[in-house]
Amino acid sequence: MENIYIYIFIFLLMLLFVIALYLFINNNIYKKNNQSVRNIIGKLNRKLLKNPNDYNTIYKLALIKDENGDILDALKKYEFLISVDYFNDNEKIKIYKRMENICTQLGYKEEVFKYDVIITNLEPSNVIYLIKVAYTLFNEKKYQFACNYFNKVIMSRREFNIDELKAALYSYYNIKNYEKTITFLEDLEKRINKDSINLQNELIEIRKTLISMYLFTDKLQYASEYIEQLLTDANNLDRSLLIYYNRMYLFVLHKLGNKKKFKEIYRKIKSTLKTDELETINEELIFDFGFYSYFLGYIDEAIKYFEIINKFNSSILKTYKINEVLGYLYQVYRANFQVNKANRKLDNIYEHQYYEDYVQKENLNEWENTVEIWENSFTNFEYINTLAPKNNESSIDVDNILLNLKITHNIKFDNKTRSTHNNSNNNIVDKIYNLTFNNFKKLCRNIITNKLSYTIVQEFIDNPDDNIDEIDYLAYDSEIGKYNLTFISIKRWQNTNIGELILRDFIVKIKDSGAKRGVLIVPVELTSSAKSYAVNSEIVTIYSRNQLNNLLKGEIF
Repeated sequence: MENIYIYIFIFLLMLLFVIALYLFINNNIYKKNNQSVRNIIGKLNRKLLKNPNDYNTIYKLALIKDENGDILDALKKYEFLISVDYFNDNEKIKIYKRMENICTQLGYKEEVFKYDVIITNLEPSNVIYLIKVAYTLFNEKKYQFACNYFNKVIMSRREFNIDELKAALYSYYNIKNYEKTITFLEDLEKRINKDSINLQNELIEIRKTLISMYLFTDKLQYASEYIEQLLTDANNLDRSLLIYYNRMYLFVLHKLGNKKKFKEIYRKIKSTLKTDELETINEELIFDFGFYSYFLGYIDEAIKYFEIINKFNSSILKTYKINEVLGYLYQVYRANFQVNKANRKLDNIYEHQYYEDYVQKENLNEWENTVEIWENSFTNFEYINTLAPKNNESSIDVDNILLNLKITHNIKFDNKTRSTHNNSNNNIVDKIYNLTFNNFKKLCRNIITNKLSYTIVQEFIDNPDDNIDEIDYLAYDSEIGKYNLTFISIKRWQNTNIGELILRDFIVKIKDSGAKRGVLIVPVELTSSAKSYAVNSEIVTIYSRNQLNNLLKGEIF
């Protein structure tokens, strides 16, 4: 046993001896190397005393200083050699990259950014440095500049890390380039879904934001397919998230006008709704069903759902004036009976009573406002707002750096927001307001006969004069035949929107006229409520401002 301890002791002594010998030899080598380096530096400095413009010697000195850790002095010498144009183009790029690296080590943020920009100018396809510049510009809140650099590498998004994807996403969102916002949102969703098991809560927020962005940009088919994909994994979703996805899916189908699928999902969810008590988790669904029932024509059911919200003192009452909404619904419910009475004839359609005669303007305005707020509640961009740069103040003077680079390196920077829309032909529709009555009537007839291929049977004008703002027609589709009449109304209203009651009254006029369907042509937009009502109508086709503008292209005024 004692022998074992002796062996261990001898082994430890030998180990200590080897370590000491290694350190001694290494130290001597270091001293010799250090002495050798000092000798070389001294020799080069003496050469410079004789010839201060010996650039080769300066470069050798810079390299030795760099290799031996004196990076600040090396940087100064590189900068001097750059200033006298010592390097050829290939060498210059390498030196700029080394200078950028040194400045990064020294924490010189402005110089790092400056050299990154210069490198991207010399190597326009260098993805790494283009992303560096874009990311710095994002952090300095120069979003348009950042996007101009992100644009150059948008096809290389696989080389972005997650923070860089978020930076690009926020930058494009900030300048209202929503197409590219969606592109980076989709990439971020795929990346986090694939690589980050611990970021599932963030993944849910990204998915909600992506649905919102599809809705906001009217990419309804994308939204529908995306939610369907998410719902295929319904067994692994908690109840609140499942309700959320179903709620969004139903709204998308409603906006999409997919009536068959909408009614299928509507009935399916309706069968599971508990209306005898109000759960926080599904009160929004009950609220939604108030609107859906209304637009489907089930006004009595709509009233029931809104009364439930009112009865149980829902948190929704903090945002919406439910009593005013119910007041509107009661009036529409009553008007529905009155305006659909028998004995309404074609010869006096301008003398009949319509919905607007039974609904107070204040209630109508409150309803229109409520529908708009409700629809907007389906889009939420809070997640994107969390991606904003965390620093409150700019840390570098970007504008001054870019100005100096423009002067010293002739680098041009584009900071203009590019519009993806051509507005040259978007205001043709406004010319109809300046037409005389006769010219307006000629235009209406031309639209009906030449643009829409209808044959006019009868024209209706209420008190014609030069200020007339609408003309109604009975016509038939030339391809279908004269026994399928269409009631067509062309209005040149301005400074207003087409509301839901106008559409309801238009449908009543269609029935009064004996037509089977109607076409409404207007130079203005529809309110949110009117759009939803129109989506669920089987007999009305609407040409609002943009569609009418397209119809008028090629017309000579």
